[in-house]
Amino acid sequence: MSSHPNHPVFEMPGRSLGSLLRSEGKICERLSLPVRLEMSLHHRDRFGLFHAPDSLDASLVLAGLGVRATLTTRAPDGRLSAAPVALDATVLPPGDRVSVAHRLLRPELGWNESAIRVLDQNGLPLAEQRQFGLRAGAPPSASFSWRADVEATVWVSAIAWAPGRGPRFVVSGQVMLIGGVVLQLELPCAAPSTGNAHERRFEMELIHPGRTHHFHDRTLECITAGAPFVSVRLTDDAGLPLGEDHLLGRCLIA
Repeated sequence: MSSHPNHPVFEMPGRSLGSLLRSEGKICERLSLPVRLEMSLHHRDRFGLFHAPDSLDASLVLAGLGVRATLTTRAPDGRLSAAPVALDATVLPPGDRVSVAHRLLRPELGWNESAIRVLDQNGLPLAEQRQFGLRAGAPPSASFSWRADVEATVWVSAIAWAPGRGPRFVVSGQVMLIGGVVLQLELPCAAPSTGNAHERRFEMELIHPGRTHHFHDRTLECITAGAPFVSVRLTDDAGLPLGEDHLLGRCLIA
């Protein structure tokens, strides 16, 4: 039981009092989240540094995620005593970016027009191949979209109890990218002896498997009286439900 008087806690139903009171609940869901890799190539010879390396910048743009807490108040006989109340919060705004690369590249390789692929850590393609370059009319930027397997973890903490209104919650968490992301480039260049074109293939890891991105903490203000049962689920950026609805327990004063 909490050592702080008048502090809200979650009580799970069907177990003995004292072994189940806690001020924080946790849910975990494995999801398929839309992502977009944006990258650009920069050359520095405009400053007169003809032998300076090009630089490659990339970031991963994430789709939005939300959390919906549903509060239900029941009478002693189990019947609903009021309509359920839903509280929504955006924990991952659409367009949040994960910076994944700033690399210096060797200028002698040419970078005229490269074929570029995005692979997972097992070498399987995640998106269609693109052409990418700088000095021969190829676009100096490219983007790739796919659905990434992620594990989203959410913590819901009961932090206060407002008189006449009920508990207040803080929602925090993270999303973990389960798989890795590898960039593969094929650079056509001239063979020194014959002048014939041949390809050089390079790979660089952009995201290591298990990379995490933390959510923005959000506060949920309860607008229901009594000691409500609280369940939580994830939503997409359109407010549609994702995964299962997780019961955290009945929120009451310890």
